[in-house]
Amino acid sequence: MTRARDLPFNRENVLKVVSTHADEIQGCYESAMARRGATAKDAPSGRVLMSWVITPDGLAAEVKVAKSAIGDSLVTDCMVQAIRFWEFPKPATRQPIEFPFDLKPTNGAKTPKKKEAR
Repeated sequence: MTRARDLPFNRENVLKVVSTHADEIQGCYESAMARRGATAKDAPSGRVLMSWVITPDGLAAEVKVAKSAIGDSLVTDCMVQAIRFWEFPKPATRQPIEFPFDLKPTNGAKTPKKKEAR
């Protein structure tokens, strides 16, 4: 299996790395919503724009939230921590990245229980 760091540095390979971690980012959102007691109906959804720099070693540095429609630090702090451990193809020089993540409840989100008719 080829490691991300061994792939040529190009947009397509960076997108591959990000897409392989999509479930991890969604997990940050779902976990935070569960901790907040949010339901699929009332959980905030929206775009979180993350920025980071890919170092010549293929590591993510200076990871931060550039803009967030979610406004929940449990979600965004988890995203920052996750991205810090991702491995990318090695660029010749430091490469700034901005990437939008659209977050919303999935089927796994808590949903309100329906009251049974009696």
